[in-house]
Amino acid sequence: MRVGARKDAWTIPKLELLQSVVPSICLSGVVMQWSANVTEHAHIQEIKVPARAGNNQNYYSQIARYLDCSEKCFRFDLATHLHSQGSQVNWGEDDEDEVFEQGDEHESYPEDLSVADHMATFRPISNYFAVADALQCGSIPTAIKLYRTFSTTMTAFHLASKPSLHLSLDEAAEMFKIPDLHQALVEYLHRLENGTHIVSGTRSNHCTLPFDRIQIWYKVHTQQMQYYISKVPDAPQTLRAVPPSTSCPHGLYNAVVINAEPQSEWP
Repeated sequence: MRVGARKDAWTIPKLELLQSVVPSICLSGVVMQWSANVTEHAHIQEIKVPARAGNNQNYYSQIARYLDCSEKCFRFDLATHLHSQGSQVNWGEDDEDEVFEQGDEHESYPEDLSVADHMATFRPISNYFAVADALQCGSIPTAIKLYRTFSTTMTAFHLASKPSLHLSLDEAAEMFKIPDLHQALVEYLHRLENGTHIVSGTRSNHCTLPFDRIQIWYKVHTQQMQYYISKVPDAPQTLRAVPPSTSCPHGLYNAVVINAEPQSEWP
């Protein structure tokens, strides 16, 4: 600063991030947007899958030929798709205004002949909020009851059709190492009747429950709305809760913070 190299003090984004991001990673793990899942998936599609398609000889040349053939097949499919739609394409001045209006409203254009869907190589994002609303409205009469997909105003949950386990309370308490499982469920039902879900350490001594067996899921899919676009659902995340075993003495658990109310501020 004395030699005039910087005139705006220390407003350097990298230095600012180093004060918060690195300690956060040490305490909570890698943040989602810095995950290596995307590059790992690319490595699978570009290296592992072509390698398995060969005969374990001359990996580099066979992978290159596999990718070259895949690209040619993709270009052929794209060309045939464009050719099949070419006679219907009619771009006029009136059409441009209509398309831009549709884009501003974030709605799908029923006559859109774009090849974006044809070129997409990723899975579409499931909208569990829409599924939960359809179930509550009775639009899916063949759905299994109790419903496996439900939502609050800000968070949606999706379970598999079949649970991972169906155990008695005593067996579940022993497997998951939760000695006060009975008392915790009694406390939960009591708070459910009163409309409150405050997490506390108190446990009721009255242990009468209307059931003696429970269903357990090892995985649950959760989904929330995007932060900047509150009406657009974000990509679902998978949470796991696997009991202790010989290979994993402490089990495998994902800890999350879920924003369940629209008036809550985040973070």
